[in-house]
This record gives sequence, structure tokens and C-alpha cells, in this order.
Amino acid sequence: MLKQLLLIILILSGLNSFGQRIQRDSLSHNKKETLKLLIPGTLIGYGILAHSIDGLQDLDMEIKNAADEMRIKRIHADDYIQFIPAVAYLGLDFIGAESNQSLADRMVITAMAHVLMGATVLCIKDTYPHMRPDGSASNSFPSGHTATAFVGAELVRQAFKDESPWYGIGAYTLATTVAAMRIYNDKHWFSDVVAGAGIGIISARLATLFYPYLKEHFSDLRKNAKKTETFISPFVYDKAVGFSVGMKF
Repeated sequence: MLKQLLLIILILSGLNSFGQRIQRDSLSHNKKETLKLLIPGTLIGYGILAHSIDGLQDLDMEIKNAADEMRIKRIHADDYIQFIPAVAYLGLDFIGAESNQSLADRMVITAMAHVLMGATVLCIKDTYPHMRPDGSASNSFPSGHTATAFVGAELVRQAFKDESPWYGIGAYTLATTVAAMRIYNDKHWFSDVVAGAGIGIISARLATLFYPYLKEHFSDLRKNAKKTETFISPFVYDKAVGFSVGMKF
């Protein structure tokens, strides 16, 4: 199972490397941006290693026990808060915030990021079943709620960082709150939410990396389509009646 999880990480890393190559300002030449891409990978790696390292498993149990002592009753607000960063990403400019991306671009990017995040989370859950702290199900790893919250938070940070860093800080605060609530509600181990945060962040960054390339590619296809002329002509030959189709490029 560990080999399959590592394969998923390698695939994400390969996509990330390809995303770097298709941009002129390749991130391999920018140490700060490269570091930003290493951070989510480290979070995912921590979550994976926590299932095989005794010390990290002990930390998971200690945090669970602390949450059990603190818990008065379970709070279900995390089921809704997880979506607030994504909603903010699409709608902050309607209340006066200035984004460095158009609304159309943000709609496509958020769709790409959530598809990548969702597919990764479901794939890992199906490949590596892990019991939840409360024993309710065996799909604990990684935390989907946390991944959803962090993918939105990272998108907000990227889109509104030029306007003010506080938009990103606020979004990441909400995402961290969701992660904490998943532990408080006894639905996830600490390692689950750490990995979920990493998956959310890297999904947002990969979507942002790939989108300009895809946008340019489809723009070229539309231009080529406009240059193509199609001719449809009826004909009668002997006792046959039909039509011919021709295309001019």
C-alpha cells in the first residue's frame, strides 16, 4: 500500500515538474517558488510516513487523547466552513477586492484544482483504508474536508496577494480551523489533516501552473478553427443523389 501511495506522490511531482517547464518563468529558477512547491509535498509525505513511524503514530494518539479531553460536544460547522475559501476566491472582487485573475479564469482554475484534489483524495482513500479515530469508517486518510478548505485558501492567496496578504491569511485561518475541527470532532487523526492540507495546496498550485498553458492551447485551436472553411454541395450523378463535403484549411 505504501508503494501505491508513493506512486501517487511521484505522479503529482511529475505533473508539477511538467507545469514548471511549460511556463517561461520556470519555477526551477525561482528558489522562493520552488520552496512553496516543496512545502505541500512535505505535508503529504508526513501524512504517509505517520502510518509507519511509531513516533508519529504516538503523536497522533496524543493529539486524539487531548481532543477527547477537551470535547464537550461535536460541532458540525466544519461541514460548511470548508467551502468558504473557495466561495471567497470567486466572489471577493464583488465586494471591492481586486484580483490578479479574471472571474472566468478563476472559475476554470477552481474547477481544475477541485477535480485534481478530489480525485487524489478519493484515490488514496480507496487505495489505503485507514480507520477513523472514532471507529466509524475506514476512510480516514487523508482528510477531504481539510483538502477542500486548503485548496480554496491557496487559490485566494494567489489571486489576491497583490491586493493584500490579509485575504490569504484569513483564508488559511479558516482552513486551519476546519483541520482543527476535524480532529476535535474525532473524525481524523493529526496526520490525516496534515496530508489533506498538502493535497489541497499542491492541487491549487498545479491548477494555477497548468491553466495558462491550457488557455493558450485552446485559444490556438479556436484561431485555427476560424481559418477552416467547410463546403457542403449537393450532387446528382446518373441515378444517384447525394452531397459532398469539403474543407479548406
